[in-house]
Amino acid sequence: GGIFFIGRGSALNPVSTEAAVGASTPAPCPGALPSRLVVGGRGFVNEDDPQSHGTPRNVNLRALANATKIGSLQPGADFTVVSGPVCANGMNWYQVNVEGQVGWLSEGSTWYFVTPISIDYAVHFRATFFMLLQPHRKSFII
Repeated sequence: GGIFFIGRGSALNPVSTEAAVGASTPAPCPGALPSRLVVGGRGFVNEDDPQSHGTPRNVNLRALANATKIGSLQPGADFTVVSGPVCANGMNWYQVNVEGQVGWLSEGSTWYFVTPISIDYAVHFRATFFMLLQPHRKSFII
């Protein structure tokens, strides 16, 4: 499961993020996109992943493309990053926690499968969401 939101970002138009203060930069993974997730941070599955066309992303037992699948995340589902990255199959893999279930999720290959949720974006999303719910209000406190 997960909470589904429309327009949180995408593989083609990712939400800008900033690394957490004091976070170490992971070693580059040959063939992989630059890593954007941060251990202890949150992320969500992109809704417009060109490869899967809106199908769920696999969560595996180990950080390998051919590892045993233990679950899947629907586009829009969010997760917490537990550890990583681990470089395998030319991709960065992160151990993630989804509602108490822990497994490994690839960050992407030619494009990003997942997007980090930044604090700046969460504030912007919350403000936009409440304005949509209450269009008659001109100002509000977050």
